[in-house]
Amino acid sequence: MDDGAPDLETALAMARFGQKNGLSTIAATPHFNFITAWSSVKLQVAKLRRALAEEGIEVEVVPGAELYIDLELAAMEAREIPTYGDRGGQYCLIEFPMYQIPIYTEQVLFALQTKGIVPIIAHPERYGAVVENPNLVLEWLKAGCLIQVNSGSVLGGRFGPQIRETSEIMLTHNMVQFVASDAHGLTRRGGLNLSDAHNALVEMIGPERAWALVATNPAAMLAGEFSLSEQPRSYTKNAVSSSFKVLLGIPPPPVLRILIGGGEAVVFCKHARTERDGCGQVEFFCTRFQWRMDMELLERCASCSEYKRM
Repeated sequence: MDDGAPDLETALAMARFGQKNGLSTIAATPHFNFITAWSSVKLQVAKLRRALAEEGIEVEVVPGAELYIDLELAAMEAREIPTYGDRGGQYCLIEFPMYQIPIYTEQVLFALQTKGIVPIIAHPERYGAVVENPNLVLEWLKAGCLIQVNSGSVLGGRFGPQIRETSEIMLTHNMVQFVASDAHGLTRRGGLNLSDAHNALVEMIGPERAWALVATNPAAMLAGEFSLSEQPRSYTKNAVSSSFKVLLGIPPPPVLRILIGGGEAVVFCKHARTERDGCGQVEFFCTRFQWRMDMELLERCASCSEYKRM
């Protein structure tokens, strides 16, 4: 479904890879704004579960979705809103625009909680506002939300050093409750690279907390029994000034501004460039790092000229 595994064969191959690498449960989280009904997600997951059983693959797939924050969510009935494992409400995965936190964010998050659903905010380490001020995450935690970070952000290669640094700040200050692969295929987005991320987490925050983020906490969440065991802490920014960095020979990267749908996005990358196709849609790519800026954008492989959906 959506922009994940393109066919059943790929989905089964991903499950085999997951089983080989120690995964017991995988949550299917297609973008809900591209899918009209929660029932269609559950139907496809049921088909996949039957195929897994027929192939003897011992991985459980549970239904879910990645909601795109919208005021319409506040008006929906609880039963219409996708939640992890479809266990009658409890936990949903929700994402925000990359470069702007909507003014109605607090309203939607509160509305979900009044329906008995705890919002889990997806990959906030990639949001421009959080990169600028990681303590913004504390406000969402205080409001009763939980935080999920991408494994690709922890590993650093896909989203670049700035996103990795932000994820490390969040992780070392107890702002994160879950780390997920965000796999879109066997290799796309790093695939099911949770074992690699776990190894990196062990080095960063120790084995006990690393295991909690990839195993203990997700299992407790799916069972409806999750509770915070570590209190989040505020982050104090390093006092090294930008002018001092220039003196050290570390000038700030240039700012590239491009227009997207009438709005302006700001990208920090000295290797970046943009192109427009015949329809006027911006296609962004970077010859050094791969970035996802918005759901309407396309990704261009740095090693070839082929474009693909993010």
